[in-house]
Amino acid sequence: MRKTGKGKKTVLVLVALLFSIAPVPAGAAGSEDRAASYLKTKPVDEWSVMALAAADSLAGTGVDFLKQPIGTGRATDYEKRILAVVAAGQSPSAWGEENFLTGLKAKFDGTQIGDRLLVNDDIFGLLALAAAGENGSREAAASKTFLLSSQNSDGGWGYGTGVASDSNDTAMALAALLSTGAPEDGAAVTRGFGFLDSLKQTDGGYAYQSGLGSDTASTAWAVSSFRKARRQVENQSIAYLENQQLPDGSLRWQPSDSSGSTLMTAYGLIALTAKTYPITIGTNNTGAPNFRVCIFGVNGRNIWNDGLSFGPPARAIDAVSEAAKLGNFSYVITSTSFGPYVQAIAGDEASGITGWMYRVNTVSPAIGAADFILQKNDEVVWFYGQSGDSPPACGQNTIADKSSGSVDLQVMVEVAAPKPVIGFMVSPNSINFGTLKPGEQNSQTLSFRNTGNVSLNITAEVTDSSGLFSDNLRIAGLRPADFRSGLAAGQSREVTAGLRVPENFSASGLRKARIVFWASP
Repeated sequence: MRKTGKGKKTVLVLVALLFSIAPVPAGAAGSEDRAASYLKTKPVDEWSVMALAAADSLAGTGVDFLKQPIGTGRATDYEKRILAVVAAGQSPSAWGEENFLTGLKAKFDGTQIGDRLLVNDDIFGLLALAAAGENGSREAAASKTFLLSSQNSDGGWGYGTGVASDSNDTAMALAALLSTGAPEDGAAVTRGFGFLDSLKQTDGGYAYQSGLGSDTASTAWAVSSFRKARRQVENQSIAYLENQQLPDGSLRWQPSDSSGSTLMTAYGLIALTAKTYPITIGTNNTGAPNFRVCIFGVNGRNIWNDGLSFGPPARAIDAVSEAAKLGNFSYVITSTSFGPYVQAIAGDEASGITGWMYRVNTVSPAIGAADFILQKNDEVVWFYGQSGDSPPACGQNTIADKSSGSVDLQVMVEVAAPKPVIGFMVSPNSINFGTLKPGEQNSQTLSFRNTGNVSLNITAEVTDSSGLFSDNLRIAGLRPADFRSGLAAGQSREVTAGLRVPENFSASGLRKARIVFWASP
């Protein structure tokens, strides 16, 4: 079945794919101020909140919708909410009408978060736990192990277990691992960046998968992950994002698109502000006492070196958590009979007689860091070493001691775009899974084809009175309600449709269902 036409949705009958918290490629980027202004003219969602917080433009934006309960939502719903609430400077466990952190942890089954067939809900689960200061939780530890075990042989990650790697999930998986203490030069991280490098295009952008062109979402998330690992970001990649910005300030998915979207604008704005996930800018309490904070890891590694504002009260141990929020690095503080103890910072963990110590104004206090109250302009140094060691010098503020002048350059280039044509086909147009007994399963192959000249986003709706198909059908390993896929112009893709009859299914007879595929630009 096929329908074409400008501005129309394409409807096909059969089966579906995946919807994830991390959408498939789309695009737009450019001037931070204009992008932020565009977002403020549109309905605000979690991604807009994160982007505006990253751009220091959240003031005046209504964020009370974040207080609304999620209830029976999916793990990804809780994860987006937690990330946005923290970006807005609020507590995900005490600010809204529901304890979002408790809601997310309820999705943990002992080994991973959410749907066992999905990987993206563990990726964003780790980011949400990191944002909430839960890096040391059992949920974070187990999900990190699950995420590492789900890495594909090519070094990347897909949105589900056994699903082909893509740039979006790989970039955010790297951000999640780095947020929970994975070493920047570790084997898993190095292989992940190797996969991302394979998707770098000649125009400076990154593709969703091999064979596709650059897009804004893939490029923005790749850039953010490179910054998370403190790797060099090429100017050409930033230029690609800036070139996707349209006159209204929005960012488009790909250069061939004539309009932008709030989602692409949010992704691009976060990358252009040089911020990384999770966004925790809003948690800095301006107007509180100011302190100089330096954190040095193994062999004097510079983890943080800048001014901070937090409190009151402002304890020496709080300098670690506050720096971690802005610096996007992990830390673990454990409870002992002697009080809170800093176990690890940015992956450097205490061992034996070597661990984390602190000094205030070059003096080693006689009380624990949880009891030492800082005074305005105090200098706090946390360093990894042994008793009697001296930390490196805190040095000057990392803000460059130089000034500059700049001139913004702009040009409007008009290129006649071809008339958009939407065309989408799926085959076969029906599937018979045969005769199955409880506990048995069968699968067949579906083929999707984009016959138009614009990229499409594909979603699906299932009509199933018995619930057998909506609960037990899997397309590329995903439930129909979770299916979402991007399909570039002229591209074809094959996916596996599988059905398993539950062992406790007791109703015999023929069961039928219908799935409608929606394809739109």
